[in-house]
Amino acid sequence: MTVRPAKFSDILSLCKLAEEMHSRSVYAERCTLDRERFKKVCINSIRTHGKASCLYVFEDKGRVTGFIIGVLDRVYGIAKEFYATDLFFFVSEEASGRAAPALLDAFTKWGERQPKVVEVFVGVSGAIGDWQRTVKMYERKGFRLDGAMLTREVGNE
Repeated sequence: MTVRPAKFSDILSLCKLAEEMHSRSVYAERCTLDRERFKKVCINSIRTHGKASCLYVFEDKGRVTGFIIGVLDRVYGIAKEFYATDLFFFVSEEASGRAAPALLDAFTKWGERQPKVVEVFVGVSGAIGDWQRTVKMYERKGFRLDGAMLTREVGNE
């Protein structure tokens, strides 16, 4: 079991995980997963890994069972300083219980090493499973709850 930077050869495995993520989400019936767009996000994240973004995978017995994609963004979108934030963080139901904390550690360390980063920012929604369980893991890793996310469903297609 190991966390490592993703390789281009991981993209098919990442797509399967994205499909699992989508099928388990509240969006499964309302939205269509764009696999090509997800592949492009992965390709870009692998190309810029360690700089403007990161893409780590959790590999267990030769299988990728989880991933985290992070990016740098300017604070408020306009500051000279940055925060590191996650775009996607998903672990398969088949993954080891060590996968999520190990991926979070890799992402956090990456963010803390980046120049001009003043904050590592993670979020969690109720789109997949019990978000409060994830919050507890974040808090064990030194994050603190700060604010809330609210959503309002729109019927447009």
